Amino acid sequence: MANRYPLIFDATDGNKIKELPSGDNLNLQNSSIVNAVDIQASGTLSVNTLTAETITGLATVATSGNYNDLVNKPPAFDGDYDSLSNKPIIFSGSYSDLSDKPIIATKLSQLINDTSFITNSTAALSTSVIVGLKDVAKTNLSTSLTDSNDLLRKADVVDGQLTIDVNNTGNLEGNVYSTVGNNIIVDGENQKVYAQYLDGTANINVVGDLIGSVFGDDSTLVVDGVNGIVNADVKGSVFGDDSTLLVDGVNGIVSGVFNGDVDKIGTFTVDAIGGITLTTTGALVVPTANNITLSSNVGTVINSGGNITVESFSGNLNLAASSGIINVNTSIVPDTDVAYDLGSDTKRFRDLYLSGSTINLGGSVISTNVNGQLTLPPGTSIPGLALEKWIPDSIVDDRNGEIYYNDVSEPVPAGSIVIDQATYLNATGDQDTNHIPTVYTATIDGSGRITDIAIDTAYHFEDLVNIDGFSSSIVASDNMVAIDPGIDITDPVAIGASSQFVVLAAGVASVPDTVLAPQTNIPGFLSIAQLKVIVAASTDFADFQSRIAAL
Repeated sequence: MANRYPLIFDATDGNKIKELPSGDNLNLQNSSIVNAVDIQASGTLSVNTLTAETITGLATVATSGNYNDLVNKPPAFDGDYDSLSNKPIIFSGSYSDLSDKPIIATKLSQLINDTSFITNSTAALSTSVIVGLKDVAKTNLSTSLTDSNDLLRKADVVDGQLTIDVNNTGNLEGNVYSTVGNNIIVDGENQKVYAQYLDGTANINVVGDLIGSVFGDDSTLVVDGVNGIVNADVKGSVFGDDSTLLVDGVNGIVSGVFNGDVDKIGTFTVDAIGGITLTTTGALVVPTANNITLSSNVGTVINSGGNITVESFSGNLNLAASSGIINVNTSIVPDTDVAYDLGSDTKRFRDLYLSGSTINLGGSVISTNVNGQLTLPPGTSIPGLALEKWIPDSIVDDRNGEIYYNDVSEPVPAGSIVIDQATYLNATGDQDTNHIPTVYTATIDGSGRITDIAIDTAYHFEDLVNIDGFSSSIVASDNMVAIDPGIDITDPVAIGASSQFVVLAAGVASVPDTVLAPQTNIPGFLSIAQLKVIVAASTDFADFQSRIAAL
């Protein structure tokens, strides 16, 4: 195979075609050499990526990356500890295999400094040198016990009989029997005291039930065990069956719950500084009391899981508060429809304060609007009043951030008149002759754009019950319009003849208002028109006063 040289077009040498000169480079930018059998180079071969199936002199592992293609590999560890060399000696766990073990002493002779030990022969303890030892351990006598005086001795029992000093202030545990009839007085097992077998006076702290009657020193019946009545004052504390403190005789507090009747001949008084709460799931009955008085420095509360009925069969039920007010936290509803009165002709309530928006009077509703003005039912007849007419109150700005009320493509001439929808609908619809249009002032710049709208003089809408589907309650129009300058807005025909009707991005908000009907009076009141007539006719202030007094 011969070696050949590529021909080139040499533009620097007269555009000649010649072999590539020695020392020049062949630039194959953006081109490739393909299907070449061998490439020989005497210099450096620089490539970005070299791909070859076989490179002479290069080990196989260089292209395979496989560990098994390596030669002279070290033997691999099989994972067996026994295959390791220079292994450490493992301790057998036997104490005898240890070296440099300490000597464990088995007798005193192996100890040093053993002269300070106490022995059985040298130990001699006495009770006098033992700290904290009680006397009974020293004397071995029962009389050395701290509570020896409370112990029952054999000498205290004579012929099987035990005599107890009734002045003894200690606790007596067990049963107590009477000397006559061997009747049980104190049943220690069932925790009961049978007072009918007591002969004389006994001061007893009763923990259990007290059965029978109790009499005073003067034979007065204090506790009637037959009828279950206590006829005297109870002094001291009272506990329930579960040891709950019902009556705290030390601090004077009643904190428990009484189940049963409480009867008292005379006046029964319950006082509480912090308040009295009567809670019952059944009936709270005081059947024969002449007067019931609940008195408290703070408050008296009556709670019930059902109804609470306070009823007087033959007299009046009086609710009185000497100071302050009577508070009610729920609705007051009579138990029978149209049967009772609130107040009377001679005893009337002074003022009536209501927070609601309506008064239902015989089926008719008297209410107030959002502005606090009184609204009467439709058809209500009050001389001199025209109810809830509507009057413009403010301009509704619908520009949504725009500068002008009219579109820049619809400029209006200077002096253009702005009217509301009610006036426009009146001119093109019903043409109510009672309608007095409200006067608006429009500010117009030199380019015919409206920059401001204000209410100049507001008039009531006169009986505009329905104008093209708009009721009087929504006579506040959606839009306002600009018409030709110089038009008489009280003339519906002139409005209808206007050459321009520019819809503006503004509306008018109206509010209800109660006004006097023309030429009518309200009894007890003077209209402005009447007052003007009286003033005009008066010659001086004294004459004015006389005319007013004569009304």
